Amino acid sequence: MASNVPKFTSFRPKPKEQLPKAHGTEDRIPRSSQRHERNDKHDRREKPLLASSRNKSPGHVPTESSRAPSKQQSTTPYFVDARGDRANLTYGSLNRYDTPPYRRYGYGSILGLPPDHRIDRDRSSTNRIVVTGPTSMPRDRVLTSPYAARKVNGPVRLVRVDPTSRVDEDAEFIEIPRGKKRKRGSDHDMQASDRRSWELQGGGNSSDSASDSDASQEVQPDPIMSAITQRNSMLIQRTRNQPNDLQAWLDLVDHQETMMKLGRESSDLSTTDRRSLAEVRISTYEEAIQRIGNVTEDLVVLHLGLMSEASKAWDASRLEKKWAEILNRFPANPDIWIRYLDFQQTHFGGFKHDNCRDTFHQCLKALRHSSADVAPEVYLHVLVRLTDMIRSSGYQELARAIWQALLEFHLLSPDVAKSGDRSSAVSSFEEFWESEIPRIGEENATGWRNPSSGDVWPSSPVPLPLKPEDRSIPVFEDFRLREVERIEKLNYPGRMADDIGDDPFHVILFSDIAEYLHILPPKTSEFLIIDAFLCFSHMPPLHGLLDGGQRRWWLDPIMKRESVCLQSAAPQNSSFVDGFRVFSDCPGSYKMTLDLLFDRGFSKTGQAEYPDESKPAAHITFVRRALTLLAKEQACIETIGEYLLAFERAHFPNEVSKTAKQLIKSMPTSLRLYNAYALVEARQGDSRRAEQVCRAALSMHKDATLLDVRGLLPLFHTWVWEALRCNNQLEALWRLVSPPDRGQTTARPDAAALRRPDQPCLLRGHRLLNEANDRALLGRDFPSAILATSLLAFLVYLSKDGDIGASLAVHENLSEWFLDHDLSKHDAAELHAQFIASLLVYHATHAPIIRPALLRETLRPFLGDFPNNTVLLSVYAANEARFAIDDRVRAIMHHSILGDPDSTLLTTWLFAIFHEMRRGETAGSTSHSVRALFRKAEATEAGHSPALWYSYILFEVREYNAESRKRPFQGPRRDRKRSKHETLLEESHRRVRETFFLGLTHLPWCKEYMMLAFTLLKDFLDDEEKKKVYNVMIEKELRIYVEVGV
Repeated sequence: MASNVPKFTSFRPKPKEQLPKAHGTEDRIPRSSQRHERNDKHDRREKPLLASSRNKSPGHVPTESSRAPSKQQSTTPYFVDARGDRANLTYGSLNRYDTPPYRRYGYGSILGLPPDHRIDRDRSSTNRIVVTGPTSMPRDRVLTSPYAARKVNGPVRLVRVDPTSRVDEDAEFIEIPRGKKRKRGSDHDMQASDRRSWELQGGGNSSDSASDSDASQEVQPDPIMSAITQRNSMLIQRTRNQPNDLQAWLDLVDHQETMMKLGRESSDLSTTDRRSLAEVRISTYEEAIQRIGNVTEDLVVLHLGLMSEASKAWDASRLEKKWAEILNRFPANPDIWIRYLDFQQTHFGGFKHDNCRDTFHQCLKALRHSSADVAPEVYLHVLVRLTDMIRSSGYQELARAIWQALLEFHLLSPDVAKSGDRSSAVSSFEEFWESEIPRIGEENATGWRNPSSGDVWPSSPVPLPLKPEDRSIPVFEDFRLREVERIEKLNYPGRMADDIGDDPFHVILFSDIAEYLHILPPKTSEFLIIDAFLCFSHMPPLHGLLDGGQRRWWLDPIMKRESVCLQSAAPQNSSFVDGFRVFSDCPGSYKMTLDLLFDRGFSKTGQAEYPDESKPAAHITFVRRALTLLAKEQACIETIGEYLLAFERAHFPNEVSKTAKQLIKSMPTSLRLYNAYALVEARQGDSRRAEQVCRAALSMHKDATLLDVRGLLPLFHTWVWEALRCNNQLEALWRLVSPPDRGQTTARPDAAALRRPDQPCLLRGHRLLNEANDRALLGRDFPSAILATSLLAFLVYLSKDGDIGASLAVHENLSEWFLDHDLSKHDAAELHAQFIASLLVYHATHAPIIRPALLRETLRPFLGDFPNNTVLLSVYAANEARFAIDDRVRAIMHHSILGDPDSTLLTTWLFAIFHEMRRGETAGSTSHSVRALFRKAEATEAGHSPALWYSYILFEVREYNAESRKRPFQGPRRDRKRSKHETLLEESHRRVRETFFLGLTHLPWCKEYMMLAFTLLKDFLDDEEKKKVYNVMIEKELRIYVEVGV
């Protein structure tokens, strides 16, 4: 029936009148035509480029509404610019607005390339095109991939939710709202010059603009980014308004890293980014130096910051020239000189031992002739650095002789030399030195004050004979055996009678050490000199020195030798006790106390300087003899006596009791020596003997309060703690409520041991400890105040059945006192935090139920104030070790502590590396993550520490050994191809070699490290590489005992 319906042509719509096509109109190509063109590639290549007809009226600029499709130009989506544009010469590029944005066919495919090659639209821009090749792995979906957040590099778009919109939950689709129509005709109103200038500023990148309506119309600025940029503007304005404000400039410099990370998914900066950041900071420092004024202290801080950043961006010649300008401007500033010494000692290209030693002498001379008063700590710091560099370069006899002369001249001089003038004292000391009688640290030495009889010629401290050359073994093997033997045996300054061959550096004459006798000021504290000597000897510091500038000696990474213990770093699941013990074995940075000195102070002093050799016994023996001689001095007997007992308990445990009795016999009224003796017996496992020593000492002062007699409060603290260590809480509670007059040797009745102290006893003990705390704070005796607070907290803890909240409240009172007196970041506050950590450790190991969040929340504020304290880090890590999924230790190390690498200490880097090793692969840690931490530390001041590179080398060797044990070698394959195991083993071998040579460029003065090529790494390096290392030692003027004729 439909076929019978008449058709009337009059009902057809009239054809529309064709309008002339505007310039630059975009034409659509039918799909059939596109397929035809794609299949006929060769024909299209041979066709000439034809220009399409267009309206050439110069004054006609059609708008969007005037554009219409044209049949004549439907097959040519391009046009030929036969006339050209003069603006191209002006701006150097085409006007991108004349190029129509059209949709390319194939979703990124490129004509002439295989279909699996596509344009990566996320990584491409208007200036470059990134083409991705074929991949065998399926492509992840953005919304379902767990790694999508890491791969997104584009800006984050915030879409505003319309509160009036309603979502139909029963619908099977999500409706996308339509965007508003855009008026495109207004684009042509922009003038060409404005358009091009905006384009040159980077605003014309059409690929970066939002393509959806929500992103283009409803996008909101990121509040975090806005706050960062606003702070940057505020800091810039602050430096403009207040150019003399040093803190404003420093804040602006620090903020540049945050600006550099703006909009980045990763917080880690690449090497190029750090160099760019350094250049930005350099320009800021230079502007600050010009505008801040003439305040010397502020200028020194700015110049130090400038050179710290310049070391990352400038070459050596430019750095040397700038350092010369700064030293000319500040000729006697200690901080400037210390930083300049760092540069001279660590610069591989320019380091020569003699030149570097001359630079140290210039520093000491400049400080001595300074018009300002230079603290003795500064001289000692330079001396420790100088002697450590001399010893590390192989001249160990000279380094040891310098310290022998300093100790003899300043601490063991006779009364006649002290009362006379300085020149006569020097002449008398010259006679003592040239007589070659035993000096401090040597066998049978009695000191300059009490010289031994000169009738008998002194025996040589060098054990002779030495091993001769053996030509039957390889050259470098013979070199290793003889060189290591001489390093171990030739520790002491030689005598004229020593027969060791032609060695001009072994015998140390008075002229070699005379210039060092006049460096220290006359009234330098003897404890500072001893502490500096212990630092030179790689021993722990003296305890109880809170406000000394000598702490900088122990923080200097160049002098650190303690490496990470790889055996205890093996991944394992353990309890809190085991975890705390393992983490406590790391190289430490904390406030030294007598308990810590006995528990962990000497855990690293027996480490080998050459990892495959045992530590030379002569080094430990030398320190012991020196401490024994110094302990005989009346002024040093208590402090050095305590230190000597802790030292001997670690290295000579069979002789420590005898030494303790001798010290007490020489000073029988010293409660400090009784306390140290009690700690010796307790650490030796004899708790009964330790209790008897405490009771006997306390009974000598029955009528005294805790602060009346020096040493009474630490002894009382030890007496209480030993009961806690024996897990006898009731006995500890009775001791807390017993004043010293209750500490008689007679035991209490058995009935008293079975019941708890009554309330009057508890109140009396509480009152006594509170009074001791108040008196100590009034006299600014912070160690005593901390001890009293710790005892009071344990009294509350034990009397309230383990109420940790109430005992922490006692500590909180002292923390608030420190905060009110602007001492919240003082050394005393750090010491107080360590005592709080000891309370938490006791609670975690003895309480039936532990709430890990309590330890975490208590320690986190202290870690914010003292991020480099390894005691706090050990407790925090042991608490979190049981929660491998949510690893807060790793987060706090990476974000809070290692977020500012330049201010992170070497010990904190080593702790982070140790923790990463111990986590294991099951918790997300791999060898690559450990190497990443090593590389981060390498880029900081810790990168010039022998301890870091020793640890790095030992780690790579361990990885190689682990890889070699996975599958034994079964001979070459038939197809002569390498197996996967062989490839991995070769890569591990290559890493060991590369790590060693990289460390060599960071430690040009350290012969100890270079000798690893012949000891630990002798199987990793061939003879040609060993020869290169040997030549480097000669080039750097390091001391070599054995010459190799290669």
